[in-house]
Amino acid sequence: MAKLGRAYVTGLKSVIVFLYATLVIVASYQVFSRYVLGVTPAWTEESARYLAIWVVLLTSALAIEMRGHMEVDLVPKLLPTPVRLITQTFIWLCVLSFLVVFLRESFNLVALAEGQTTPGLGIPMKYVYWILPLAGTCMLISSLRAIWSFVRHDLRGLPRNDEQSFSAEF
Repeated sequence: MAKLGRAYVTGLKSVIVFLYATLVIVASYQVFSRYVLGVTPAWTEESARYLAIWVVLLTSALAIEMRGHMEVDLVPKLLPTPVRLITQTFIWLCVLSFLVVFLRESFNLVALAEGQTTPGLGIPMKYVYWILPLAGTCMLISSLRAIWSFVRHDLRGLPRNDEQSFSAEF
């Protein structure tokens, strides 16, 4: 299970790095072509926008994986342990509920985009929208892994090795 978790995180990071590097190259070419060549290709602006959206959505899954999302933890730290654990359980149930709805609606959006094409790139819009179910699935996987860690360490009381990253536990 630990190898599979590390492979998932490594794969996610690799895809994000590839997409971000592509975004930098496309945006750099857009600036170069505008100011040096005097012409801005239409495809650069559109592809840079879509790449930025893809990077943000996939990085959200990575943020869940690394516990990087912002949270207000002042009140939960003041609560007694049983109440804090119940509150955290409720929060994770809310996150899972949101992700299930997000996934269902993202598939509906992909189906709705059938037959549409992007104006600058001329590709089917459904390919652009496929990032939503993909990122939603990654966020769901990362959330389930975080919940597993929560159950294992907080609810069952197993010791947590703070020297290791969260993603190395699995």
